[in-house]
Amino acid sequence: MPTPAEVNLAHKPLDALDPDTRAVLRSAHKACIAQRHLPIWCVTFNPSDLPGLYVARLNVSANSGATYVASLCVAGTTLDAVRQALPAGLVRMPRHTDDAPQIVETWL
Repeated sequence: MPTPAEVNLAHKPLDALDPDTRAVLRSAHKACIAQRHLPIWCVTFNPSDLPGLYVARLNVSANSGATYVASLCVAGTTLDAVRQALPAGLVRMPRHTDDAPQIVETWL
């Protein structure tokens, strides 16, 4: 099974409306859990590398306490499209007042 960072080696965002995207995201999510890591999906709007888009990036909290951002992300023109591409069963955490302005929400 691939590690989260190996799923999207090209570092290109996946299209939220592409039917294969959900399978890739589920695979990365399951790979994190299999390694006893916590997958965290951070949704942003208008990041500098993908302006004008909603983007969900996979952040991984390792069992060692280290956290890293995997190369995997999903992008779409609407928040709803990005939400629907995320793995099922996640819990939404609203934006915290201390978050960077581009952060919309986080999913655990």
